[in-house]
Amino acid sequence: MTRTVKLTVICASMILCMFLLSACGFLGGSSGDSDTGGTNTKKSGMALVYSPVSEGDPIFNAPALDGVKDYAAASGKTYKTYMPTGASDSQKLAAINAALSGGADTVICYGPDFTAILADPAGSNPNVKFIVIDEDLTPAVMNIAAVPFRSEQAGYIAGYAAVKEGYRNLGFIGSGSGSSVSLYGWGFVQGANAAATELKLPKDVAGAVNIKYSYAGIYALAADIKAKAGDWFRDSSEPTDLIFAAGGTLYESVAAAASEYNAANSPALKKIVIASDTDRSGASQDILTSAIKGVKPAIKYMLKIRYESDFPGGKVVTALGAAIDGAIGIPKDTWRFKNFDTTEYDNIIRDMKNNNIDVRSNKDFNPSKMSATDAPGINVRYRA
Repeated sequence: MTRTVKLTVICASMILCMFLLSACGFLGGSSGDSDTGGTNTKKSGMALVYSPVSEGDPIFNAPALDGVKDYAAASGKTYKTYMPTGASDSQKLAAINAALSGGADTVICYGPDFTAILADPAGSNPNVKFIVIDEDLTPAVMNIAAVPFRSEQAGYIAGYAAVKEGYRNLGFIGSGSGSSVSLYGWGFVQGANAAATELKLPKDVAGAVNIKYSYAGIYALAADIKAKAGDWFRDSSEPTDLIFAAGGTLYESVAAAASEYNAANSPALKKIVIASDTDRSGASQDILTSAIKGVKPAIKYMLKIRYESDFPGGKVVTALGAAIDGAIGIPKDTWRFKNFDTTEYDNIIRDMKNNNIDVRSNKDFNPSKMSATDAPGINVRYRA
């Protein structure tokens, strides 16, 4: 092989390696980069920085990517995705800085674990817009917009549907208070109360709606959460037939407890679970439905505002609820209801849009401090 040919082969190999590195999102980036998803150019336009809490939970981030993809396809803009290598502030900042080095003019961060660390990169890049999905903390910098959800509305629908389906002995296990998890729980209580009132169910005799309520203090699969759910399912003195498990992958522990109970006892009324955040129906046959935040439509909604209107920087935007199609709800295509139907569901969404159903919001909801008028048609008992 001649020297000229050798040089040509070497150069071609180097160009190929550079192309592959760029396609994987590493060229000009940092260890926080992940595979890119759109047209791979230096000026990426949009950058999606995934939530680091989703490690081991690929379903969690999927709606965020779908939202960015859809907007990119409709607008012709390009995008890249970045996954922090861990949940520490430095690892999240590395992913954000990689997005900025890649030429992003919009950085979408999915999860409330970003807002507190965005002040410096946002302040240093005033022409870049930052969108934080699922956050209600007021940004410190004018080029950041925080986007919360009306999780209480999704919780309301879950509670209402559970009672209309025929369940009377309910439970709620949330990952922790003082967050959207509390909104899910407070909405769940209000929805169950509304259905019980509509059905004229008695409160203090057999057939009343009862809710056991607890905060777990953890977001992931855990043996003690499975044990707690199993105890609730087995307790004949205060029976529980359905548990709404809200927060992270907490539902896995509760669904495992339900599956074990059902396999061992073959009850006439199966023990069942409602999950949260995104559609978890494929995880278990014992998941009745999921109370979801519509991350995909939320991202499309915010990107449209960012590029086509006045950016609401330095603000928490009005919480996205039923007024935005798909922003909250339960997935009709995958639920396992037999009695609660799509007509009832559509009526609830319509009434929420028209402000005919007022679901109260309280991120610090604690059932041990409920007043007599909060949910007068049902019994709610706090369990530590």
